[in-house]
Amino acid sequence: MMSDANVEVLIVGAGPTGLTLACELARHGVSFRIVDKNAVASDLSKALAVHARTLEVFEDMGIVDRFLTFGLKLKAINVYADEKQIAHMTLDELDSAYSFALSLPQSDTERILMERLAELGYAVERSVEVVELSQNDDGVECKVKSPHNGDESIKTRWVVGCDGAHSIVRKQLKLDFEGTKYPDLLQLGDVEVHGPLVHDELYVLNSDKGLIALFPYGGNRYRLAAVDLDKDSNGESDGLPEPSLEDLQALVDERSLFPLTLSNMHWSTALYLQRRHVTHYRVGNCFLAGDAAHIHSPAGGQGMNTGIQDSYNLAWKMALVSRGVSSDLLLDSYNAERLGIAIDVLKLTDFMMKVNTLKNPVAKKLRDTLAPVLSAQEVVQKRARSGIAELSLNYRDSPIVEEHVSSIVEAIAPKQDMPSLSDHFAFKNGPEAGDRAPDAFLKAPTIGKDEQEKDPLRLYEILHGTRHVLLIFSGDETTHEEIDLFKATAVSIGKLPDGLVETVIIVDSEDSKRHCAQLDTIDNFRVLCDWEMSTHHRYGAGANCMYVIRPDGYVGFRSQPMDLDLLNSYFKRIFDKAF
Repeated sequence: MMSDANVEVLIVGAGPTGLTLACELARHGVSFRIVDKNAVASDLSKALAVHARTLEVFEDMGIVDRFLTFGLKLKAINVYADEKQIAHMTLDELDSAYSFALSLPQSDTERILMERLAELGYAVERSVEVVELSQNDDGVECKVKSPHNGDESIKTRWVVGCDGAHSIVRKQLKLDFEGTKYPDLLQLGDVEVHGPLVHDELYVLNSDKGLIALFPYGGNRYRLAAVDLDKDSNGESDGLPEPSLEDLQALVDERSLFPLTLSNMHWSTALYLQRRHVTHYRVGNCFLAGDAAHIHSPAGGQGMNTGIQDSYNLAWKMALVSRGVSSDLLLDSYNAERLGIAIDVLKLTDFMMKVNTLKNPVAKKLRDTLAPVLSAQEVVQKRARSGIAELSLNYRDSPIVEEHVSSIVEAIAPKQDMPSLSDHFAFKNGPEAGDRAPDAFLKAPTIGKDEQEKDPLRLYEILHGTRHVLLIFSGDETTHEEIDLFKATAVSIGKLPDGLVETVIIVDSEDSKRHCAQLDTIDNFRVLCDWEMSTHHRYGAGANCMYVIRPDGYVGFRSQPMDLDLLNSYFKRIFDKAF
């Protein structure tokens, strides 16, 4: 790090991506500045959808209730073609505490994040524009200008470009923005809509004239999106006229299955969509996140959510390197993990865009015939729900996750302490290394007849925070050998710097918990009872096993049976500077 560096991180751009990164760095104790070239925050609705996985992120940040207070919970998606419904996808069976999509104007999302940032002692520096950056092995120097302070040179360890599709950071790094432009014109407007629509459901209406979509966000207000198949861009994308209320009403009259009346337009624009991404999220000490790294169709409302999760992934890694317990190599995993996610999101949004803007009559007929059949299948609905909600995104190919499962040969003829065949397959069906850790419930039994039954404890309440959490599951009956291994684990974890890892031992009964009582007195160790085996079931823990949950809520390591040597080896890779 430069000896005269002002701060460790300079965040360029104060949209949802930059603000999330700022809040997370503050929570992890990393010094930073966040600058934005705009004089004031935008008051436009822009991105509306906040999906389940992002709400889980906000829960960990301690602000999800603020979003739920102001947002509208969307319960279903309706797709129509040729005046009939071809798909109805419900969201109320998502595998999350947030079984819905939250509709909330981006201006409110930014306001909530800025309020949280202020509570953490930071603020956005407005009207500050980055004009040039240079870097060496030690850090980055950025030249910025503002009407208040003139020209300034900011020296920092890292720079993160969260400055949108026209990112100056990306341009300074000379990174290509690979991709292409969609040929059809998209017209958008925020309007009041009156008609026979369910107020908490999204509508996609296809016709020969083109697509319209209606995305509610409360009080009869909707985001109206219309794709005009007859207006090819011909390479032009700038200076497009903003559609008037009358223009949008004409599109609705032409294409809607329902009689709808528009009024009180707040905002409108017209543009040609693009799908693009960089090939590197990291160049030296500079990083990209959000729209600076990937842009795509608004189909599925993925863009803002993906950017927020970019920041959530990067912050904890920067914190460990900043703290001096992990080497700079940990930051390379940001590119490895998030670039793959961006490419998957681009594929999903591209598919959704193309399937809803088909022009070939044979292809349209095939879509309209197959869609009702496929969407009625629960397995199809489940996969589609999880994909849109970003719950199924994973880092299984990441260089910093490890999966250790006993072989099927060992399971067929198990030795002592080895899992049985059924336990082997149960564990295989649990969350893999790189998957999002599922929520579950831990519930102790009621001791006396007159004692009021306690509310279940959510596993996510334990996982929240800035440290790794080691979950150790006992088998059906906690043995003396397992307790000895728990103690050895306590000794090993105790050698790590304070606050890096918390260990939670999950046992199956009160008797097992009493046997482990002495472990409850060890710092950063907890023993909890999974009386109804909810957590054991969700994690496939029929026999003893270990899971390490990262600060971003993904499984970094798992093994069955428990193996302390493998666990120590994993921690030595992640916390390589701490040993």
